[in-house]
Amino acid sequence: MSSGRRRACAVLVLLAASCGRDEDAAPAVSCPATHVAVSAHCAPRFDACGEAEVPILGGGCQPVGVPPDGCAEGFSFAGGGCTAVLPSVSCAAGELAIPGDTACRPVAACGEGKYGPLPAGAITYVDAAHVGESDGSLARPFTKIQEAIDAAPDGGAIAVARGSYAEDLVIEKRVRLYGRCPSEVEVRGVAVDGQAIAVGSSVELHRVAVSGPGDAVTGADLRSLVLEEVWIHDVGGFGLGVVARRATPITLRGVLVERARKAAVLVAGAELTMESSVVRDTLAPTSGAPNGFGVDALVNPTGGRPATVVLRRSIVERSLGSAILVSGSNVSLDGVLVRDTMTRPSGERVGHGLSAGLDPKTKLAPVVSIVGSVFERNTEAALGLDDATSRIERTTIRDTLPVAGTQKAGIGLAARASGSVEVVTTLIEKSRMAASFVSTPRGLFDRVLVRDALPEEATGGAGFGIVALGGRMAGVVPDLTLRAVRIERTRATGVFAFGATLVVEGSLIIDTAADPRGGYGDGIAVHPGYPVEGATGVVPSVATIKATIVRGSARAGVSVFASTLALESSLLTCNAFDLDVERAYTGPGLSAGEGSFDVADRGGNACGCGDLRACKAVSSSLAPLPPP
Repeated sequence: MSSGRRRACAVLVLLAASCGRDEDAAPAVSCPATHVAVSAHCAPRFDACGEAEVPILGGGCQPVGVPPDGCAEGFSFAGGGCTAVLPSVSCAAGELAIPGDTACRPVAACGEGKYGPLPAGAITYVDAAHVGESDGSLARPFTKIQEAIDAAPDGGAIAVARGSYAEDLVIEKRVRLYGRCPSEVEVRGVAVDGQAIAVGSSVELHRVAVSGPGDAVTGADLRSLVLEEVWIHDVGGFGLGVVARRATPITLRGVLVERARKAAVLVAGAELTMESSVVRDTLAPTSGAPNGFGVDALVNPTGGRPATVVLRRSIVERSLGSAILVSGSNVSLDGVLVRDTMTRPSGERVGHGLSAGLDPKTKLAPVVSIVGSVFERNTEAALGLDDATSRIERTTIRDTLPVAGTQKAGIGLAARASGSVEVVTTLIEKSRMAASFVSTPRGLFDRVLVRDALPEEATGGAGFGIVALGGRMAGVVPDLTLRAVRIERTRATGVFAFGATLVVEGSLIIDTAADPRGGYGDGIAVHPGYPVEGATGVVPSVATIKATIVRGSARAGVSVFASTLALESSLLTCNAFDLDVERAYTGPGLSAGEGSFDVADRGGNACGCGDLRACKAVSSSLAPLPPP
């Protein structure tokens, strides 16, 4: 707690209170139904509510976080958030489990007979164990898959029996290739700088495994590609890499990609749908770039076409780098688990669960939609959204970790630069440094639950709830609205406006503690920010707080430094200081002169602990919070 707690008497009084004496007696007042009479004024009326609710002005409770019926298929609900239903042990190589599975299983079961179930129509057969002449018939199958591809009619099917086929395949016709099962049928690429399977036209791969020292499956300017019950593993390059100038549909269904390098699944300009699939343990290349991305959505480098990626009921885990990387493209997640990203011990700032940004060449901006998903134990930031138009709904973000080498950051959601962010019915818990940083022109948090933010491990400081960060650091003046948001057990401050426009309505901010260094503990802090690039003078924050409770802050319920506050129908209770206003602000490289604040009482407010009273805005020479 800052020194100088009571060195100055009240410099501003809200609701006709005076410093150092009881309020003057006054006749009873008539209050609206949403308020109750307290002495000579009307105080807001709120009910007691549950742990994942916020009180509504005038009575009733609003649920926050993920609703009980809001978890996606394969996820269970508890305490305002969701958890994936999965086996208690990690799956072995060649096995997977998607959300809802309680046991690991093979990518595909081995079918009856030598070839398993096959479609109707013309079929060309392959059997590595065959001896004698070959013509692709059932009686005389080819022994090489490429021979069958070359001989098969356009649109035909190829059936492959048990065997490890050391070939680099080229498929430039409409072909459907079926193995008996991935545990028995493998295409093992040969060339270090080549592709195990290079595809063109319209191609389907079913029930096979693919491995090798180069890329697994790649294609350019396809018509379409389907991978169903395919196991891609231990490849020296991409698991799947497709570059397309047209709207090429790519479908992955029941696919496992493990231990690929560079990127497990990369699409540039194509339209990918991945469902009931798992991407895991993506590694960095043996030389060159240090990252290994799980799913990489890019703009076509020559045609300028963005990728469109849809992930459903899938898992992306243990990527050495961002699990999902989006550059100038469109990505949608529904019922996806993203977890356990990793960074190198040297401390590169990578490891986001999902990282989105502008395409460097075309300057196309990403569009991100996330519904019913869970982000756990990702590194530096669970969601890093730069210049993105994004919406996050019914999603759980928890246990975001610092970068391994530096022990810095660990932010649940960071939205920066241009674009916008909407976060609805979502839980963010156990982040480091901050649950969320918002530095976009427009942000909305609606029915969001934020709890248990932890300090940054490298410094022992912060542990913020939601920060609206503007000025030179961000290049924008954010406009952030918090509507029916519950923020509890954060450090330093629950809500921090730093050179921003902030609206807090119908919300609950409780139990804001000082950080481990003893710093502060303000429920809502309203500070000026650094000037934007090319401008001079500070950027005062402008905050409106309405129908909100701030309770149990270690220092001020609301602190205002050289900025503007409007307060209406709100309850500031059981804080060390309910409302502190400082005329001046002096921070590192930033100062504002005397008298540069404005506090407006819009009525219906109350302060105190136990016996409510009119709110007093005092100046107690509190130290401002350091810039985020």
